[in-house]
Amino acid sequence: MKHILMRTPKYMLETLHKIQRKISKDHVGSRYDNNVPNKYLEHRIITGRVTDKEGNIVPAFEYLTLSSQSIKLSSEAVCFLMHMNGHVKNLFLFLIYFHVNKKTLEFYWNDYVIKEFMDFCNSTEYDEPTIGVVKETVKKLAAKKIITNVKKGMYMLNPILIGSLNQHEKGKLLSKYCMYALDKNKDVYDELFPTIYNLRGVKKL
Repeated sequence: MKHILMRTPKYMLETLHKIQRKISKDHVGSRYDNNVPNKYLEHRIITGRVTDKEGNIVPAFEYLTLSSQSIKLSSEAVCFLMHMNGHVKNLFLFLIYFHVNKKTLEFYWNDYVIKEFMDFCNSTEYDEPTIGVVKETVKKLAAKKIITNVKKGMYMLNPILIGSLNQHEKGKLLSKYCMYALDKNKDVYDELFPTIYNLRGVKKL
């Protein structure tokens, strides 16, 4: 295992912002365009105490830049998150933040995205997986009913996971997701909900 030098939380935030700017810049106007806004807001925070000219102890301030991007998961997503850890959890977070199209819930999957995830792990000081591990990880996401393959090189995120959709949008995406299940001769409910491994006696991935 490689030696990892842990950085400060502020350093990690700056690293994430750098990654988002790069991905947003590379993808806008291309087939990877996922409508992710590249907005950041400055917040004044207290970082210590100093003595002013009158001898009074007063707060010392600095500005912290934070992203305005948000991801709203549904309460049902808890069922899925209980079955996730390691690279499975990290790839899920990476995909919904950087690659999932917020309108269609689809995302492309190819060597470029795989390399981006590996670089993302390295930049955030997490053990970088091999290409083979990443390819197996996306299969595990599908096995856990988090995503489904819609065609070669493209997946769709399970609409049940997202909480930011209005009733009309969610209904359309649920119907689309169910049609993919029917096209594969799969049970709709089994495809919509996580496999409860302990109840079914299936080996946990």
